[in-house]
Amino acid sequence: MAEHGNKSGEQDKKRPRLTDKAEGSGAKKSSVVAMSTVSPADLAVPSPVAQRRAALSSPSPVAKAKSVTTVGVTSPLVAMPPAPSPVATKTMTPGPAPIAKPAAVVKPDEEGVEQGGEAMVAAAWEEEPATLNLPKKLFHCAACRAPLKPPVFKCDKEHFVCCACGRNGGGDGATKHCGPCGHDVSYAHSAFMDSVVGAYKVPCTYKHHGCASSIVYHAAAEHNDKCAHAPCYCLECTPPFEGSPAQLLRHLTAPSGKHSWPMDKIKYESSYPFAVQAPSGEYRCLLVGEDGCVFLLAVGASRGPTGRRPVNVVCVRANTDADTRPVYTGVLWVDGPPAPPGQLMCTFRHQATMASCSVPGEVDMEQGWLHAHVNPSMLHGESGEVHLRLRITKFP
Repeated sequence: MAEHGNKSGEQDKKRPRLTDKAEGSGAKKSSVVAMSTVSPADLAVPSPVAQRRAALSSPSPVAKAKSVTTVGVTSPLVAMPPAPSPVATKTMTPGPAPIAKPAAVVKPDEEGVEQGGEAMVAAAWEEEPATLNLPKKLFHCAACRAPLKPPVFKCDKEHFVCCACGRNGGGDGATKHCGPCGHDVSYAHSAFMDSVVGAYKVPCTYKHHGCASSIVYHAAAEHNDKCAHAPCYCLECTPPFEGSPAQLLRHLTAPSGKHSWPMDKIKYESSYPFAVQAPSGEYRCLLVGEDGCVFLLAVGASRGPTGRRPVNVVCVRANTDADTRPVYTGVLWVDGPPAPPGQLMCTFRHQATMASCSVPGEVDMEQGWLHAHVNPSMLHGESGEVHLRLRITKFP
């Protein structure tokens, strides 16, 4: 018993003593764990200063909420940048942010369209006219000096000649004398010079009279001979008036002018009556057709012992050639006074192509194409009026 009691006392000495709290808790097991993991420093109660420092160092609930919100990015306001301070706003004003333009993406089906557009632009550029400064002598035959017109021939020395001088009825390779070379040469057709000669155009000589035509150079002389704007003249003025038929029409019919000739508008293939009441003087009346062409109806004074009066109708234009186009024809009637009962009234009818006259004030009253002489027996009344009818037809 004594040994048992000694052993129990030794075990009690080796066993650590528990605090009053542990003994009073009634949980030996938890107390043993606490004794094995908690140091005395940890069991010490912190001071108020240490608690204050810990409170300041630990994040606040608001900071925790902000950090959670920032991570979640659940509100659009969080993604917006903070508003700049007033100081930053005054000191620095950021400019507009550069906007990057997206690169053009060419789809495979659009490549052909772009290439086709470039080809069209190139074709249009090739068709644009080019201005060349060339001496005009290059457009004249080197042999006869006439204007060159296709077909054009050339020798080995690039002397260009017209068809009459280079071929003269023969084919390419015909041997003829070349004036600039001084000996016989073999001419060959120049297709390139044909295109150059055909492309060289000049304005009409009568451009200042209203003609807006551009004519191939080798045909300019022919155009000038038939141009409707070729000048007509009024020789009664000092200096003489020169202008196109339309300009001369305004000059002769101006109410405040020197002449003040009457003017009427007519339609082709329609008949118009005229009663001329100037037995002792001459009568001039200008007629304007639908195409602007000007005609002159002139009645002369009594002439000769019989007192007959000449009548003439002409086209006022400078082209006097018979083949000038258009061609105008006229029908002129001279109606006599009413016949006594039982008799027929005398009427004279004349039809002809109309001649051209560039000086209407100097028209020949003794002869003409559409011309007539009115005998005194065909005059009306004591005043000797001349009753006429006129119809004009145009042939293009």
